[in-house]
Amino acid sequence: MTSTFAALFAGLYVAHHLGDYWVQTNTQATTKTLPGRVGRRACLAHVTTYTITAVLVLTVVAWRLDLVLDPGRAAIGLGVSAVTHYLADRRVLLRRLAVLAHHDGPWLDTGGLALMDQSWHIAWLFAAALIMT
Repeated sequence: MTSTFAALFAGLYVAHHLGDYWVQTNTQATTKTLPGRVGRRACLAHVTTYTITAVLVLTVVAWRLDLVLDPGRAAIGLGVSAVTHYLADRRVLLRRLAVLAHHDGPWLDTGGLALMDQSWHIAWLFAAALIMT
């Protein structure tokens, strides 16, 4: 079970970087935080392609390592990843949490929020892998 968790977490981590940096379009990246319908649609499009990327990577991982994944657990884990990714990428919740943790001011606006975004995503990938295992 430990090796299954490790393989799933590694797969999700790779998929995260592919989906967040290679697959995400410039338009999605620059508009997903905008208020209103435009921002919501851009973020939803990004999270959709991000999740598809995760499904593809995990399919390869499961195939090559001969892992048998429970479809329900996989769906729940991917759902947790998708929903938490959307919430962070819209930035409202993430910024509020950062301020509550006393991470505000210039640091937050000069790269700190991006670092908190990535740590948030990785923590939820960890949770998703635990759910899937």
